[in-house]
Amino acid sequence: MPDFSIILTLPKKISRVQYYGLSERENYIDILEGARFGIFDTTIFNEVEPYLRPQECGNRCGVRWAKVTDDRKRGIKFFADTPFEFSALPYSPHDLEIANHIEELPPHSQTFVKISAGQGGGGDDSWGAPVLDEFKIKNEDKHFEFYFKGV
Repeated sequence: MPDFSIILTLPKKISRVQYYGLSERENYIDILEGARFGIFDTTIFNEVEPYLRPQECGNRCGVRWAKVTDDRKRGIKFFADTPFEFSALPYSPHDLEIANHIEELPPHSQTFVKISAGQGGGGDDSWGAPVLDEFKIKNEDKHFEFYFKGV
């Protein structure tokens, strides 16, 4: 299993992001070196990495809470009893998967928020190396609980 998560689709006006977690740049279980804790502000548009080919991006590890809001600071706050992973993007995972170039991504019409108990890391290279065992999600019973409230 690459990821143990839930994805929520929100109105496109929900585009501001604030979180307390690791790093102001994307991070994953296999690339946490140098990540520091803090409260960071961004937008869903800044979370899309300009990779040559669109792909998974914008993940944050060690998140204690995260808020997604509109320009008037109205939206949703997510929190949990244990650290979680989080991302908020203007594109769905499907949009990112089928696009070969960034200009093939659809116009922004919704905001996609992912709350995750954890996702596996990548391989050692971009040529198809398998994920190292220590960065795989184990095939076992899982339980993930988080909370959300309007802000």
